[in-house]
Amino acid sequence: RATDAPEVWFSEPALRARFTVPDVIARGFDLRVDGTLRHQTRSRPYGDLAPESEWRSRVHQVALVYLPPAAAFHWSVGRVLHQATPGAGWFDGALAEARLAGGLWLGAFGGFEPSWRTSEPSGDVRKAGVFARHAAGTAGRRYIEASLAAVGQYTDDGPSREYLHLAARADLDRRLGLHTSWELDLNRDWRRDRAGESITLSGVFAGLRWHARPQLDLNLDYDGRRTPWTAENRTLADSLIHDALRQGVRLRGR
Repeated sequence: RATDAPEVWFSEPALRARFTVPDVIARGFDLRVDGTLRHQTRSRPYGDLAPESEWRSRVHQVALVYLPPAAAFHWSVGRVLHQATPGAGWFDGALAEARLAGGLWLGAFGGFEPSWRTSEPSGDVRKAGVFARHAAGTAGRRYIEASLAAVGQYTDDGPSREYLHLAARADLDRRLGLHTSWELDLNRDWRRDRAGESITLSGVFAGLRWHARPQLDLNLDYDGRRTPWTAENRTLADSLIHDALRQGVRLRGR
Protein backbone atom coordinates (compact mmCIF):
# COMPACT_ATOMS: atom_id res chain seq x y z
CA ARG A 1 0.00 0.00 0.00
CA ALA A 2 1.13 3.58 -0.45
CA THR A 3 0.13 7.06 0.72
CA ASP A 4 0.86 10.30 -1.11
CA ALA A 5 1.43 13.71 0.49
CA PRO A 6 3.44 16.80 -0.50
CA GLU A 7 6.44 15.86 1.69
CA VAL A 8 5.69 12.49 3.28
CA TRP A 9 5.05 9.16 1.60
CA PHE A 10 5.16 5.50 2.58
CA SER A 11 5.24 2.29 0.51
CA GLU A 12 4.87 -1.32 1.68
CA PRO A 13 4.72 -4.10 -0.95
CA ALA A 14 4.07 -7.53 0.60
CA LEU A 15 3.92 -11.17 -0.46
CA ARG A 16 2.16 -13.86 1.62
CA ALA A 17 3.31 -17.50 1.36
CA ARG A 18 1.47 -20.46 2.91
CA PHE A 19 2.11 -24.03 1.88
CA THR A 20 2.50 -27.61 3.12
CA VAL A 21 5.11 -30.15 2.04
CA PRO A 22 3.47 -33.55 2.61
CA ASP A 23 5.36 -36.63 3.80
CA VAL A 24 8.59 -34.67 4.10
CA ILE A 25 10.49 -37.34 6.07
CA ALA A 26 7.95 -40.18 6.23
CA ARG A 27 4.28 -40.82 5.59
CA GLY A 28 2.13 -38.49 7.68
CA PHE A 29 4.99 -36.14 8.63
CA ASP A 30 4.31 -32.78 6.95
CA LEU A 31 6.18 -29.48 6.87
CA ARG A 32 3.93 -26.43 7.22
CA VAL A 33 5.18 -22.96 6.33
CA ASP A 34 3.33 -19.66 6.68
CA GLY A 35 4.97 -16.24 6.37
CA THR A 36 4.85 -12.74 4.92
CA LEU A 37 7.62 -11.00 2.98
CA ARG A 38 7.24 -7.25 3.43
CA HIS A 39 9.45 -4.24 2.58
CA GLN A 40 8.83 -0.71 3.84
CA THR A 41 10.12 2.49 2.26
CA ARG A 42 9.56 5.99 3.67
CA SER A 43 10.24 9.47 2.38
CA ARG A 44 12.45 10.02 5.43
CA PRO A 45 13.47 8.08 8.58
CA TYR A 46 11.77 8.57 11.94
CA GLY A 47 14.53 8.01 14.47
CA ASP A 48 15.84 4.51 15.14
CA LEU A 49 12.40 2.89 15.14
CA ALA A 50 11.52 3.63 11.51
CA PRO A 51 14.46 3.85 9.07
CA GLU A 52 14.03 5.07 5.52
CA SER A 53 14.11 1.52 4.13
CA GLU A 54 13.74 -1.82 5.92
CA TRP A 55 12.43 -5.36 5.66
CA ARG A 56 9.52 -6.20 8.00
CA SER A 57 9.02 -9.85 7.15
CA ARG A 58 7.12 -12.22 9.43
CA VAL A 59 7.41 -15.98 9.92
CA HIS A 60 4.10 -17.20 11.35
CA GLN A 61 4.74 -20.92 11.16
CA VAL A 62 7.55 -23.33 10.26
CA ALA A 63 6.67 -26.62 11.88
CA LEU A 64 7.05 -30.35 11.40
CA VAL A 65 3.63 -31.81 12.15
CA TYR A 66 2.13 -35.27 12.47
CA LEU A 67 -1.63 -34.88 12.05
CA PRO A 68 -3.16 -37.92 10.26
CA PRO A 69 -6.96 -37.76 10.77
CA ALA A 70 -7.16 -41.40 11.86
CA ALA A 71 -4.19 -41.30 14.27
CA ALA A 72 -4.72 -41.45 18.03
CA PHE A 73 -1.82 -39.08 18.71
CA HIS A 74 -0.84 -35.78 17.07
CA TRP A 75 2.17 -33.54 17.57
CA SER A 76 3.84 -30.43 16.17
CA VAL A 77 7.33 -29.05 16.74
CA GLY A 78 8.98 -25.83 15.56
CA ARG A 79 7.19 -22.51 15.23
CA VAL A 80 3.72 -23.80 15.99
CA LEU A 81 0.44 -22.16 14.99
CA HIS A 82 -2.07 -24.91 15.68
CA GLN A 83 -5.80 -24.87 14.88
CA ALA A 84 -6.48 -26.84 18.06
CA THR A 85 -5.37 -23.86 20.19
CA PRO A 86 -6.47 -20.72 18.31
CA GLY A 87 -6.29 -18.62 21.46
CA ALA A 88 -2.67 -19.51 22.20
CA GLY A 89 -1.27 -17.82 19.11
CA TRP A 90 2.16 -18.80 17.85
CA PHE A 91 5.15 -20.06 19.82
CA ASP A 92 8.52 -21.73 19.30
CA GLY A 93 8.21 -25.12 20.96
CA ALA A 94 6.12 -28.28 20.82
CA LEU A 95 2.49 -29.36 21.06
CA ALA A 96 1.06 -32.84 21.58
CA GLU A 97 -2.49 -34.15 21.86
CA ALA A 98 -4.11 -37.55 22.30
CA ARG A 99 -7.54 -38.84 21.35
CA LEU A 100 -9.44 -40.15 24.37
CA ALA A 101 -12.68 -41.32 22.76
CA GLY A 102 -14.53 -40.45 19.59
CA GLY A 103 -13.90 -36.79 18.81
CA LEU A 104 -12.52 -35.84 22.24
CA TRP A 105 -8.87 -34.75 22.40
CA LEU A 106 -6.68 -33.60 25.29
CA GLY A 107 -3.34 -31.88 24.78
CA ALA A 108 -0.58 -29.67 26.11
CA PHE A 109 2.00 -27.30 24.67
CA GLY A 110 4.98 -25.23 25.72
CA GLY A 111 7.69 -23.01 24.32
CA PHE A 112 8.76 -19.39 23.89
CA GLU A 113 6.83 -16.55 22.35
CA PRO A 114 8.57 -14.89 19.36
CA SER A 115 9.05 -11.15 19.26
CA TRP A 116 5.76 -9.59 18.17
CA ARG A 117 7.66 -6.73 16.54
CA THR A 118 10.04 -8.77 14.36
CA SER A 119 8.80 -12.41 14.70
CA GLU A 120 12.39 -13.39 15.56
CA PRO A 121 12.97 -16.07 18.24
CA SER A 122 13.02 -14.71 21.78
CA GLY A 123 13.46 -16.20 25.22
CA ASP A 124 11.84 -13.32 27.10
CA VAL A 125 8.35 -14.80 27.39
CA ARG A 126 7.63 -18.46 28.11
CA LYS A 127 4.27 -19.85 27.02
CA ALA A 128 2.55 -23.05 28.17
CA GLY A 129 -0.93 -24.45 28.42
CA VAL A 130 -3.36 -27.32 28.25
CA PHE A 131 -6.45 -27.73 26.10
CA ALA A 132 -9.39 -29.96 25.30
CA ARG A 133 -11.37 -30.09 22.09
CA HIS A 134 -14.25 -32.10 20.71
CA ALA A 135 -15.85 -32.45 17.28
CA ALA A 136 -18.88 -34.39 16.08
CA GLY A 137 -20.82 -34.69 12.84
CA THR A 138 -19.90 -33.85 9.25
CA ALA A 139 -18.56 -30.40 8.35
CA GLY A 140 -20.94 -28.54 6.06
CA ARG A 141 -23.94 -30.51 7.28
CA ARG A 142 -24.73 -31.22 10.93
CA TYR A 143 -21.46 -30.45 12.71
CA ILE A 144 -20.22 -29.01 15.99
CA GLU A 145 -16.75 -28.46 17.40
CA ALA A 146 -15.55 -26.74 20.55
CA SER A 147 -12.24 -26.13 22.31
CA LEU A 148 -11.18 -24.82 25.70
CA ALA A 149 -7.58 -23.78 26.38
CA ALA A 150 -5.86 -22.53 29.54
CA VAL A 151 -2.84 -20.44 28.50
CA GLY A 152 -0.06 -18.89 30.58
CA GLN A 153 2.67 -16.46 29.54
CA TYR A 154 5.54 -15.90 31.98
CA THR A 155 8.69 -13.81 32.30
CA ASP A 156 11.50 -13.97 34.86
CA ASP A 157 9.48 -11.53 36.99
CA GLY A 158 6.39 -13.73 37.14
CA PRO A 159 3.14 -14.05 35.18
CA SER A 160 2.75 -11.84 32.14
CA ARG A 161 -0.72 -13.10 31.27
CA GLU A 162 -2.96 -16.05 32.21
CA TYR A 163 -6.27 -16.61 30.47
CA LEU A 164 -8.91 -19.04 29.22
CA HIS A 165 -9.92 -19.24 25.58
CA LEU A 166 -13.20 -20.87 24.53
CA ALA A 167 -14.09 -21.37 20.87
CA ALA A 168 -17.06 -23.10 19.27
CA ARG A 169 -18.44 -23.64 15.78
CA ALA A 170 -21.66 -25.21 14.57
CA ASP A 171 -22.94 -26.02 11.07
CA LEU A 172 -26.71 -26.35 11.35
CA ASP A 173 -27.00 -27.43 7.69
CA ARG A 174 -25.36 -26.65 4.36
CA ARG A 175 -26.57 -23.04 4.42
CA LEU A 176 -26.34 -21.84 8.02
CA GLY A 177 -23.39 -21.80 10.42
CA LEU A 178 -22.43 -20.17 13.73
CA HIS A 179 -19.08 -19.55 15.40
CA THR A 180 -17.95 -17.77 18.56
CA SER A 181 -14.91 -17.31 20.80
CA TRP A 182 -14.41 -15.87 24.29
CA GLU A 183 -11.32 -14.88 26.28
CA LEU A 184 -11.28 -14.51 30.07
CA ASP A 185 -8.17 -13.09 31.73
CA LEU A 186 -7.38 -14.54 35.16
CA ASN A 187 -5.71 -11.74 37.10
CA ARG A 188 -3.42 -12.37 40.07
CA ASP A 189 -0.49 -10.59 41.71
CA TRP A 190 0.27 -7.30 39.98
CA ARG A 191 -2.27 -7.92 37.19
CA ARG A 192 -5.10 -7.93 39.71
CA ASP A 193 -3.89 -4.62 41.11
CA ARG A 194 -3.76 -3.02 37.64
CA ALA A 195 -7.03 -4.50 36.37
CA GLY A 196 -8.91 -3.96 39.62
CA GLU A 197 -10.63 -7.36 39.38
CA SER A 198 -9.81 -11.07 39.46
CA ILE A 199 -11.46 -11.97 36.14
CA THR A 200 -11.71 -9.77 33.04
CA LEU A 201 -13.64 -10.46 29.86
CA SER A 202 -10.97 -9.46 27.35
CA GLY A 203 -12.45 -10.72 24.09
CA VAL A 204 -15.76 -11.77 22.52
CA PHE A 205 -16.38 -12.77 18.92
CA ALA A 206 -19.59 -14.11 17.38
CA GLY A 207 -20.42 -14.74 13.75
CA LEU A 208 -23.27 -15.97 11.60
CA ARG A 209 -22.70 -17.44 8.13
CA TRP A 210 -25.53 -17.82 5.62
CA HIS A 211 -25.09 -19.46 2.23
CA ALA A 212 -27.75 -17.36 0.52
CA ARG A 213 -27.15 -18.48 -3.07
CA PRO A 214 -24.71 -20.79 -4.91
CA GLN A 215 -22.45 -17.79 -5.61
CA LEU A 216 -23.13 -15.74 -2.47
CA ASP A 217 -22.15 -16.18 1.20
CA LEU A 218 -23.16 -13.58 3.79
CA ASN A 219 -21.33 -13.18 7.12
CA LEU A 220 -22.48 -11.06 10.05
CA ASP A 221 -19.78 -10.69 12.73
CA TYR A 222 -19.57 -9.02 16.13
CA ASP A 223 -16.13 -8.33 17.65
CA GLY A 224 -15.42 -6.94 21.12
CA ARG A 225 -11.90 -6.62 22.56
CA ARG A 226 -10.20 -5.15 25.63
CA THR A 227 -6.44 -4.60 25.93
CA PRO A 228 -5.12 -6.99 28.62
CA TRP A 229 -2.39 -6.09 31.09
CA THR A 230 0.88 -7.88 30.26
CA ALA A 231 4.54 -7.58 31.18
CA GLU A 232 5.05 -5.34 28.14
CA ASN A 233 2.59 -2.64 29.23
CA ARG A 234 2.96 -3.14 33.00
CA THR A 235 4.98 0.04 33.53
CA LEU A 236 2.71 2.28 31.44
CA ALA A 237 0.45 4.78 33.15
CA ASP A 238 -3.22 3.83 33.43
CA SER A 239 -4.11 6.79 31.21
CA LEU A 240 -2.10 5.28 28.34
CA ILE A 241 -3.94 1.94 28.38
CA HIS A 242 -7.38 2.00 26.83
CA ASP A 243 -8.97 -0.93 28.65
CA ALA A 244 -12.56 -0.18 27.64
CA LEU A 245 -14.32 -2.79 25.52
CA ARG A 246 -13.95 -1.84 21.84
CA GLN A 247 -16.87 -3.17 19.82
CA GLY A 248 -17.67 -3.50 16.15
CA VAL A 249 -20.16 -5.15 13.78
CA ARG A 250 -19.32 -6.16 10.23
CA LEU A 251 -21.40 -7.51 7.35
CA ARG A 252 -19.48 -9.24 4.57
CA GLY A 253 -20.50 -10.85 1.31
CA ARG A 254 -18.52 -12.97 -1.08
